[in-house]
Amino acid sequence: MNSAWTAFRYRLGFRIGELALFRVPLRVRQRVASLAELRAGTIDLPKLTDLGPDTCGFLLRSYPDTEAIGVGHLPGGATVYRMKRYEHCFVDLTIGFEAYQDKFSGKTRQGIRRKIKKFSEHCGGTLDIRGYRSPAELAEFYPLARQVSSLTYQERLLGCGLPDDRRYLSSLLDLAGADRVRAFLLFAGDRPVSYLLCPVREGIVEYAYLGYDPAYADHSVGTVLLWESLKRLFDENRFQVFDFTEGESEHKRLYSTHRVQCANILLLRPSLPLAMLCHAHFTTDRLSNALGRVLERWGWKRQIKRWLRKVA
Repeated sequence: MNSAWTAFRYRLGFRIGELALFRVPLRVRQRVASLAELRAGTIDLPKLTDLGPDTCGFLLRSYPDTEAIGVGHLPGGATVYRMKRYEHCFVDLTIGFEAYQDKFSGKTRQGIRRKIKKFSEHCGGTLDIRGYRSPAELAEFYPLARQVSSLTYQERLLGCGLPDDRRYLSSLLDLAGADRVRAFLLFAGDRPVSYLLCPVREGIVEYAYLGYDPAYADHSVGTVLLWESLKRLFDENRFQVFDFTEGESEHKRLYSTHRVQCANILLLRPSLPLAMLCHAHFTTDRLSNALGRVLERWGWKRQIKRWLRKVA
């Protein structure tokens, strides 16, 4: 992960569940804590006096932090908004694949093997997973992965699929030229059905983009690809960590070997409009979470999520 401060146009998104409402752009200085910093413990907040005149604050991503989410204020009026707390999950790739498998219960291992066997049988008894790392291979990988990404709800609904951008492709090929990327595709016949893209920095393999064709959701193709890709990374025996990066989910918790409590934090200049913006965002999130709990209680949440993903 990048541990330097960089200029960034952050879009603070307002949403209700998976339904995006609008975004408010903020010019900030952004920094993502390194995994080494996360494992070491707390990091001091930066000083607002270090900001340039063209930015309104700092965005601290994946910072070790255990305080509750919410909006607070520092002496002098600066706003501290802890937007999201989560467990930062990662896999220790130095323990070997056999030891890694031992961390799972027998029931979980059996379930994963069953999914792999089921999809293999669907494909005629063979599992077609292809790895990509050189510039020529990444040039082949990219349009196939984009083909899958364009079908995913992450791209259609949330706008966070694999970037459809020539500059991004150029940067990806540069990484491949330095042997700093690993990518994988799972096929059903000639059709790509799931992709995984991982930049590599200083021995850390970063989980950047994973997507699957929703037509193959019942075959658990995302799970199949992730498991088999991890096995290959273990077998390569040259990396230290597989980093699930920002955010948490059930599958990240399941596949990780370690977790660290952290948060995404906005630290903004003293400003009434900026403080009000943070309070409004926090209130919207609380309302969204409350609505989600109600829908879950009534048994409607899953159906509504499926409908939104279909119509997106």
